[in-house]
Amino acid sequence: IVLQYEARLQQGLECGGAYLKYLRPQEAAWVPKKFDNESPYSIMFGPDRCGGTNKVHFIYKHKNPKSGEYVEHHLKYPPSVPTDRLTHVYTAVLTPKNEVHILIDGEEKKAVNLLSGDDFQPGIIPPKAIPDPDDKKPADWDETEKIPDPKAKKPDDWDEDAPMEIEDMDAVKPEGWLDDEPEEIDDPEATKPEDWDDEEDGEWEAPKIVNPKCEEAP
Repeated sequence: IVLQYEARLQQGLECGGAYLKYLRPQEAAWVPKKFDNESPYSIMFGPDRCGGTNKVHFIYKHKNPKSGEYVEHHLKYPPSVPTDRLTHVYTAVLTPKNEVHILIDGEEKKAVNLLSGDDFQPGIIPPKAIPDPDDKKPADWDETEKIPDPKAKKPDDWDEDAPMEIEDMDAVKPEGWLDDEPEEIDDPEATKPEDWDDEEDGEWEAPKIVNPKCEEAP
């Protein structure tokens, strides 16, 4: 199965999604005009960006054979969305071996397995062991991982007032060291913009650059 579409975000994508939802079979009376965020789907695929979110989604819904409920399984580490405003082709290839290959502009960005708990959250196959829901922390449980060594003793020559660091008495100033040169200087190539207004913008100051004399000095 190949899911593929082309998208060009002419206004960029600051906070929103440009993904597609591949719907499950709907009820007999359902019409496309009734499509909304709650419409049941099988796969959601495509770019989504907002705040700290920047990913090409791949989410599929699977019917739990015991509960009969559909559960969303999210790709754990999806690829990032291209940051430019050019046209991009998003492709998801699903193979008979339960593999999913996600490509952007024909270049593979991710290859995962639908059944793997390492690739999807939650994993479609339940773990062999889970935390005991009836287990309780003992009343005398101590969260402290480490304690002072009860057998440790302060050395006889320990000096409480000695500093942790001291100057290296063997260090020698390199020849040619520039004591009076600042680390940064005004950019000599910078010029005041023609539309700069001192009354509105304040006094213009040239941007700083690394002092080339310091870079050349020892």
